[in-house]
Amino acid sequence: MPTAKTHSLPEGFSLKNGTLFFKKQEAKYYARTMRQMQPLLHQKSSLPEDTITYKMYRGIWQDGNIRFDVTILPPLSLGDERNKTFGHYHPQSKYNAPYPEIYEVLSGEAHFLMQTHNPQDASRIERALLVGARAGEKALMQPYFGHITINAGKTPLVLANLVSANFSSDYSAYEKLRGGAYYELADSSLIPNLNCIPCPLEKMDATGLAASFHHPLFKEPLFSLAQKDISQFSFLENPLLLMKK
Repeated sequence: MPTAKTHSLPEGFSLKNGTLFFKKQEAKYYARTMRQMQPLLHQKSSLPEDTITYKMYRGIWQDGNIRFDVTILPPLSLGDERNKTFGHYHPQSKYNAPYPEIYEVLSGEAHFLMQTHNPQDASRIERALLVGARAGEKALMQPYFGHITINAGKTPLVLANLVSANFSSDYSAYEKLRGGAYYELADSSLIPNLNCIPCPLEKMDATGLAASFHHPLFKEPLFSLAQKDISQFSFLENPLLLMKK
């Protein structure tokens, strides 16, 4: 019996040289610049302020309230750090738990720095995870966890994600604390952020993350799964479905 064809991207979209195209033109994106990232770094970067550190192609496909995004991080050094995203938490849903989010590495190598904090003090980190993922692997950002994505390789890191379209991310804690609980340097070392009261860093791969929180591995591409049956991602709208597992 033939295997059903799977797709990593919606029809008309393609990836080439670390850029997402729709047909023959680059898709619409939102960019983070060095000017925006400079306050979140372990060490000041000498890159020009208008350098694009990563691009977010948001909502290139949507079914109901669940949208599909692509993010691309080139293999830059930001001061003495590997390239990374700004970092954010998710707000509470109407079900009294924060929204989750699921990522897939389309190409490259990612480290997801996940963290929770004391409800009264964002500087008091209660749990910190560093999750490694390679092409084809997924990582589910659990409710209550903020997260930063780090390009851990030497090629562009291309990520896809599925998330509820009903909220805006909260970047304020990362901005106030000048980054996450740890900084990952270009030599792979991890330095605690002295603006936080950190906790020991747990390291695991994507399989270990799935086992730790008892969620599926999602072996097919996220987009293919979402296109076939978006209801299997209902937990992105109702986090209680995820937390009951």
